[in-house]
Amino acid sequence: MSGPSSYHRIFYHFTWATKGRFPTITPLIEETVRKIAFSKARDLGFHVLAINGAEDHMHMVVRGSTTLAPETIIRHVKGASSHFINRDPRINAESREPFRWQGGFGVVSVSPFMVKSVIAYVNRQKEHHPTRGVMSELEIDGEETSIVDDTEELQ
Repeated sequence: MSGPSSYHRIFYHFTWATKGRFPTITPLIEETVRKIAFSKARDLGFHVLAINGAEDHMHMVVRGSTTLAPETIIRHVKGASSHFINRDPRINAESREPFRWQGGFGVVSVSPFMVKSVIAYVNRQKEHHPTRGVMSELEIDGEETSIVDDTEELQ
């Protein structure tokens, strides 16, 4: 006899920024964040579907679990990545200041029908930001991904 089973498809699109939105994410820092995210995913039981960024912020799309809050996912990714970034002598040689993330983050749930579009959007971050600036996509109507602020509709 098999045990109980459950079905879930929970997807999140996270964004988070550097302290002060300073452009401090170098290719080496971005690669470190990417490696840490995949490591934390393995440890905690979520799946990274896309991760990419610009000089002052990162995006990550994950398939979550029913037992892991979005705050837990991002806390582990941000905390571990800043820890390793600040202890990596290759990165420390590039900067005199310690690396810091801003305290908050943005997260939206993503419809399973939109996941491919959101992943494509995240993968195009380097192309997207030179033309749009550094404003977080969670602050604007994201026409490419249909991520919109629908709080007015809920009132």
